[in-house]
Parts: sequence; structure tokens; C-alpha cells
Amino acid sequence: MAYNRNVQKSRSRLLSSGNNNSNSDNYLSLVTKCIPTEIVGGYLTIITILNEGPLKNNHAFLWLIFVFCFLLTPIYLWRLYKVESIYQLLFSSFCFIAWAMAIGSPFEFILDNSKCIGGILTPLLSLILPLMLPYNVE
Repeated sequence: MAYNRNVQKSRSRLLSSGNNNSNSDNYLSLVTKCIPTEIVGGYLTIITILNEGPLKNNHAFLWLIFVFCFLLTPIYLWRLYKVESIYQLLFSSFCFIAWAMAIGSPFEFILDNSKCIGGILTPLLSLILPLMLPYNVE
């Protein structure tokens, strides 16, 4: 059975433990579904390999990998997991940017403290997640 990445919208279930039979997502499930883990994992792997090879300081190649993964995020979630919420697709894309900055990215060539900024943005995005997605109030 495929993992359903579509967020089930119900504000009343947001902080619950998730032990009842409702189809709504609790907060932990909501955060997990909005973080593009496969894309972040692939990006981390590619960046790690590049940092050990001759393309380490190739700015254009690093930007190409970043842009590719950024554009792939909503397409991947839409095609593979059938996510249809534009809010969820956009939020997941912004989460990828924060994760990429925290991991290490071509932003390091522009901003000296991009890893610090990404490290701060990553938990902030998960804190504001409940406010970003539209909900049906039960």
C-alpha cells in the first residue's frame, strides 16, 4: 500500500495523538508529509559526493543541482504521491530551500552564514506549518 502524502485537513485533530480512527493528520504526521524527505536525501547525497570531488567549487554545477531538486519537489509529490494541494506543494518547496541551506548549498557563495540561516528556517517552518495550510474546522 502506498504512503498517502496528502494532508488531511482538520484543525481539531492537529494536536491530538493520532490514536482515534479519524482520517485527519496530527501535527507530527502533518510535518512529515510536508517535508520533501526523498528530495532532501537525494540532494544531501549529491552534495556530499560533489564536496569530495573535482566539482567542489563549481558554482554553476551546484546551482544546477539545487534548482533541479527545487523544481523536482512539487513535481515529485504531485506525480508520485498524488498531492493536489497547491499550498502543500509550495510549502514543501520552501521547506526544501531551508533544508538545502542548512545542509550546504550554492547559497554559501552568496551568504557567509547561509547554513546558520537554513538551520534557523528549518524549525521555524515546522512551527508555522499549522498556520500555513488551510483547514476545514470541525
